[in-house]
Amino acid sequence: MVLLRVDDFTDLNDALGHAHGDDMLAAIGARLRELVREWTVPVPPRRAELGEGGGRHLLAHLGGEQFVLVVTGTDADEMRKIAERARQVLRTVVLPSVDGYELRIRTSAGIVEGSAGSRTGPDAWLCDAHRALAWAHRDQRGAVVFDERRAGQDIVRHRLAAAMPAALERGEFEPYFQPIVRMSEGAVIGVEALARWWRPGIGLVNPQEFITPAEKTGLIVPLDRTMLEQACRQGAAWRRQGHDLLISANVSGFHLGDPGLTAVVTALLDDTGLPAESLQLEITESADVDQHLAVLAELDEMDIRLALDDFGTGYAGLASLSALPVTTVKLAAKLVRALDDPDDAAAAAVVKHMIKLCHELNITVVAEGVETERQDEQLNRMGCDYGQGFLYGRPDPADVVTRRRL
Repeated sequence: MVLLRVDDFTDLNDALGHAHGDDMLAAIGARLRELVREWTVPVPPRRAELGEGGGRHLLAHLGGEQFVLVVTGTDADEMRKIAERARQVLRTVVLPSVDGYELRIRTSAGIVEGSAGSRTGPDAWLCDAHRALAWAHRDQRGAVVFDERRAGQDIVRHRLAAAMPAALERGEFEPYFQPIVRMSEGAVIGVEALARWWRPGIGLVNPQEFITPAEKTGLIVPLDRTMLEQACRQGAAWRRQGHDLLISANVSGFHLGDPGLTAVVTALLDDTGLPAESLQLEITESADVDQHLAVLAELDEMDIRLALDDFGTGYAGLASLSALPVTTVKLAAKLVRALDDPDDAAAAAVVKHMIKLCHELNITVVAEGVETERQDEQLNRMGCDYGQGFLYGRPDPADVVTRRRL
């Protein structure tokens, strides 16, 4: 089964008018019927574009922008070819009602092999095809074959997202702290607070399984606040014990758009007694920071340090650093990993010049994901200020960090 969808159909329909939009769907249906006849009637191999003809085929318009094609006697690979052929012939559609106007359209396809999965029957296949279609649209891959394992992972993520609000109320989330060290001497100067979810009866949940659902559902904002509050309280407790550490906490792009963010941070600092200069907020480079310059300026005026996280992977470029009120840049781990390759001189040159430029802008540099002695040696020679990664310490609960590193 192949489920085809016309991408951006709503925009096309609004632009053309609903009458011409109906004509577009009719023209698409006509092109697909031509393909069905091509596949059904046996043709010489030299003329066959999609394997042998003569199978039983069903074409239907499900409504709106979706069409479904059912083909018997094929496997997933053959269906992928059929889907790609259908997408190819639908790239241009002629509208007779608009003086033969040639319309260029994009389509996505979800593919399911009826005999491949544990679910059987047309309803189950159509449901699985819808899932594959959603993946194709999300991944921008054009056509995707249904995968039971991926579907199971989606279900797990949905269940985790549904369980998160109650888990936040029950206090199941806590920060684990990863050391940040001064590279020249290895001394711990701060820690990054990383969210961890301990589910009773299950154990620790991989952060990759709950961070993305939290961002999609908006739960990342209360999660950020919970981690920020606990991190500030722990930082204040360490100060009372004589450990003056920089506390670095993550703030998502969603949270930056919250108009109450600065008031929340102010209240937390007042309540916990943590000095503003001991708090660093990490903003991911992919958060489109240019849209949040006002709130970043407010936080900067409060003497809170601002760090641009995962630098080298997102929207912000080197040229934009001078316009951002950041005090620290955290080099993405993938840049650091490249330093392990002695033959990759280009990667080393990129990192070296990033560090040099940041220093000229009075921005300190933290290398993330440092895992090997070679990486540490290279970064030290380049003049990198601080390092963070498994080489110096894994994220641990506060009491473990206190015992082992302070």
